[in-house]
Amino acid sequence: MKPEIPKRKGSTALVFLLFLSGLLTLSCGLLLYMERGRESLAVYEKGLQSVYAAESGANAGLARAARRPKDDWEKDLYPPGHHVKVIIKEVDGHREIRSDDMDGNGRPFRTVRIRYALPSAEGGKIKVEDIISDGHF
Repeated sequence: MKPEIPKRKGSTALVFLLFLSGLLTLSCGLLLYMERGRESLAVYEKGLQSVYAAESGANAGLARAARRPKDDWEKDLYPPGHHVKVIIKEVDGHREIRSDDMDGNGRPFRTVRIRYALPSAEGGKIKVEDIISDGHF
């Protein structure tokens, strides 16, 4: 004679399997959510580093313009992990400092432009008229 299997064991096993599959689905969804959050944080961090790199190039340009406000100047700076191109020249009748943080293909990723006026007297200070920050995404 065969031992009799209670009928409830099959339904209990089925409920347990459904519970485990639901738990697996929730954990996969949570993992996907966390991965996307990590990716967006990495993009945000790269953008913030790009802003800081472009601003540091603009500061270098301001230091140069303070010493020689009338001279055109072009310089490539290489802070860790970045390539920043700084140009000082006349644009539309104003002196302008342009600092571009370049991506790996040589296209500007973030740009900081500073327009300034020449000093009124010899030995005077330059006067910043406008600051523009652009992102090229």
